[in-house]
Amino acid sequence: MNSKLLKQIKIFLYPFKVIQIYEAGKKKKNAKICFYCSNKNKQIKTLLSMIEISLDKTKRFQSWIDTDIFFANRYILNDALPPDFEKIIKYSIQDLIMDNDAKENKINIRNLELLKNVSTYIEKITGCLEEEIQKNREKAIYLENTKRCFERMKVYPAETLEEGLQRILFWLSLFWQTGHTLVGLGRLDKVLDGLKFPETKEETEYVIMDFYQEIHKYYEYKSNMILGDTGQLIILGGTENDGSYFSNDLTYAFIKAMIKYQKPDPKLLLRVSSNMPQDLLELGLECIATGIGCPLLANDEVIIPALKDFGYFHEDACNYVTSACWETLSYGKSWGRGNLADINFAKILVDTYKSNQFEECNSFEDVMSLYTSFLQKEITSCLKRLNYIKWEPNPLMTLFTENCVEVDKDVSEGGAKYHDYGILSVGLANVVDSLMNIREFVFSDIPMFSLKELKEAGLNDYVERRDIERKLSEKSYYGRDDKNVIEIVSNIINVIAESCEIYRNPYGGKVKFGISSPNYVSQGKMCGATLDGRKAGMPLSVHISGKSGLAYTELINFAGALNYSGVRANAGVVDFFVSPEFIKNNFEKFVLFMKSSIEVGFFELQLNVVSSKTLIAAKKNPELFPELIVRVWGFSAYFKDLPTEYQDVLIQRAMDSEKGEYYGNGNFG
Repeated sequence: MNSKLLKQIKIFLYPFKVIQIYEAGKKKKNAKICFYCSNKNKQIKTLLSMIEISLDKTKRFQSWIDTDIFFANRYILNDALPPDFEKIIKYSIQDLIMDNDAKENKINIRNLELLKNVSTYIEKITGCLEEEIQKNREKAIYLENTKRCFERMKVYPAETLEEGLQRILFWLSLFWQTGHTLVGLGRLDKVLDGLKFPETKEETEYVIMDFYQEIHKYYEYKSNMILGDTGQLIILGGTENDGSYFSNDLTYAFIKAMIKYQKPDPKLLLRVSSNMPQDLLELGLECIATGIGCPLLANDEVIIPALKDFGYFHEDACNYVTSACWETLSYGKSWGRGNLADINFAKILVDTYKSNQFEECNSFEDVMSLYTSFLQKEITSCLKRLNYIKWEPNPLMTLFTENCVEVDKDVSEGGAKYHDYGILSVGLANVVDSLMNIREFVFSDIPMFSLKELKEAGLNDYVERRDIERKLSEKSYYGRDDKNVIEIVSNIINVIAESCEIYRNPYGGKVKFGISSPNYVSQGKMCGATLDGRKAGMPLSVHISGKSGLAYTELINFAGALNYSGVRANAGVVDFFVSPEFIKNNFEKFVLFMKSSIEVGFFELQLNVVSSKTLIAAKKNPELFPELIVRVWGFSAYFKDLPTEYQDVLIQRAMDSEKGEYYGNGNFG
């Protein structure tokens, strides 16, 4: 069932209501809406009593989401966060009940109520399992094991890897069922460390593949903006408090299982560092080289110092994760979404050149000053809008968030240790290229155009000035290791940083911003022509990337020259294409390139390993490429499932990258 359809239905204060869903004018099914009652725990209790339990005796793991139930929330739910599942791995439900029963503050009482409701739900599940087992015990080997897992969940800590993964699947389904979206999985190699593994590494990988397959269920239901945008991200590896690098057998097993699994969901993120094992880096790159679009690489050398500068304690910065895509936060201690708004740099540029002051600028510095004044107004307005957000009470996330008990507050009330917000930005490359064009074509020693001509051409979408459009499109600057380009980028970023540094939300939290965004298509549709030759409504630039065959080494040097410290630490993703043949023929050089790139200092990095030839063929004949996977923004998806505009962006970017490979500019030397 489409939950977006149900969101349009008026919410009444009843426990639940049965409604009829119609498709093409015909009654399809009945659906239930679980409404908000006097408190969220009562709503959750009602929900748990309504869920239809779906079992599959052929599967190792059991999980289900009743897609005919909609869990109604009045306000914004602080989702897009990975719960810290360590609590339910190391403790039983009974342990947690006893711990909360010994205290009398508001949050303990709520935790206790929630845990008792979940305990009753588990009894319902074990009853259903027993009924199914009795039907055919000989064919219910998996169900018998699942029943033991649920029975043990009530009274014992997890003992085996399989048991730990089953617990995660169970609680993960509760998050999805209660209206949370883009639910990440956190640092699973660390959370599951110490459990008993199968006897062989190969069997461990098969257990993980079964876990992946179970997470992949309800793929369409879980997808957000585009099919595949589920947020189901697993974090692997990472720098410890003492500077050593954490990895274990599970770190390798998760990646090896992904190489075999070859589906777009879930996703992996590998935290990288200069002192990580080289064979782990090589394995991560081997996985990327399959074309599956993961793991995303997050650079501890940059991110940890940036988060400490933002205000995280050292141990919390070292234990960072990312949310649905790439936004950074402290694991199990942070609250607040990382993608609450987008700063559209390109739209601000359009507003700038539309103004009367634009033609009056006498120097490039005047243009920069005018642009940054418009930028300042927009960021100020954006931050003010954040303060109007009302958050939904969230007992489920509160249970998994440290500090809420200590301060006796729900996460929605500011109970977490860190209650910072996050915003993203889009179109920076379009603006930088536009500004560099103004410098070259208007304020050089031999000017080619006037500001008035550029303004009129942009306002008319270059209809009568194709000459200007062609000239502005000839060069690209963003991503180049050029001091003038880096200076412009730094000036723009610093304008935002100055406002963000003094901002505090109603809970006393800060705000981080990043220079990546998933909205390069949607925000482009709302933006007029930019002075880099881009026409109105066309997609904006993608993350930290370059055009026209920009060398990978130069792009990394550019990214390494940017400042990600403090409030700038939300997301900064280097994004480029590599053809399969190129990476296959240069794998050893690619490993060396990545090692040096970590030291140079990118923030995060993602790659598409696919040729433009393959993408063009897949667009023309999708039935011939049903399993072709591409990286879209913070997620991977099947190419055939993408809207046409996203397919076109990927094709063009692949073609641009291959120019560099063909001319030798994309080498790693």
